[in-house]
Amino acid sequence: MLRRVILAAALMLNPTGGLVPRPRILGLGNWTNAYVQAKKLVAQMTAEEKSNFTYGYTSTINGCSGNSGGVPRLGYPGICLQDAGNGVRGTDMVNSYASGIHVGASWNQLLTYDRAMEMGREFKRKGVNVALGPVVGPLGRIGRNWEGFGNDPYLSGVLAGVTVLDYKSL
Repeated sequence: MLRRVILAAALMLNPTGGLVPRPRILGLGNWTNAYVQAKKLVAQMTAEEKSNFTYGYTSTINGCSGNSGGVPRLGYPGICLQDAGNGVRGTDMVNSYASGIHVGASWNQLLTYDRAMEMGREFKRKGVNVALGPVVGPLGRIGRNWEGFGNDPYLSGVLAGVTVLDYKSL
């Protein structure tokens, strides 16, 4: 009986039985330096720290919608994620911007750029590391499409691209 429990636990931790090889990933282009730094950081972590790092949790005291675990021993505080389509939410001294569907109706890349730049500045000022957006999902049944730029794939792609590049530039 104990043998079966141990085998079941091992299969739950690694359902492929170790048969699927780990992909060889290379940092390319602008990501080379970040990839090297991430690899060095992970190499210093214990198995428990790696597990904590990948475990998400929510907190009502730090203004984040979600967090990743940190590794204090290595000076890594974790990641703060925020999921507001109209700007930072759940905290004070922030703005609420026009919803994505309204910005998308304008087909205006400059308006999208300005909106994303201001939203990005607020995310950064509030300590948010990852802005969970913009919404580009094609499914109307998820209930959050008003946060996206519309159902036209070209429009959504262009305006989402402008938004992501703005966030990245900060």
